[in-house]
Amino acid sequence: MLLAALEMPLLPPSASEYADRYDWLFWYITAVITVAGLGVYTALAWFSWKYMKRPGVKPIRLLGSHKLELIWSVIPLLFFLSMYAWSVPLFNETTQIPDDAPEIYVVGKQWMWKIQHPNGVREINELHLPVNKAVRSPAPART
Repeated sequence: MLLAALEMPLLPPSASEYADRYDWLFWYITAVITVAGLGVYTALAWFSWKYMKRPGVKPIRLLGSHKLELIWSVIPLLFFLSMYAWSVPLFNETTQIPDDAPEIYVVGKQWMWKIQHPNGVREINELHLPVNKAVRSPAPART
């Protein structure tokens, strides 16, 4: 395979325990969009050829079909709802921060970041975090 010869992975290495689940969601959405897009383009080409203007042939008047309109509205709705039903629990699970997670204060300035850890250690333009431990950033102060 070309990508293997170039040593370019299709996806970056997993950096979290949730990465594989996000990758499966990504591939599901990609497959649905690809199949739907190919279906639309195939139908467009077929209908363009079938109903192209021919000399001496009067075009047929086509009236709407409520059944057809309902079908092509409900099927995409079901796919979008499946994407939603898959992604919302995953998002909620990955964004929950444990209550005992330490707060790290970060202030963004025009050309720098100022960081202060709970133990008083300060950093500028670098952030060192403990491995496999959750941290939180407090809500910004409203002015």
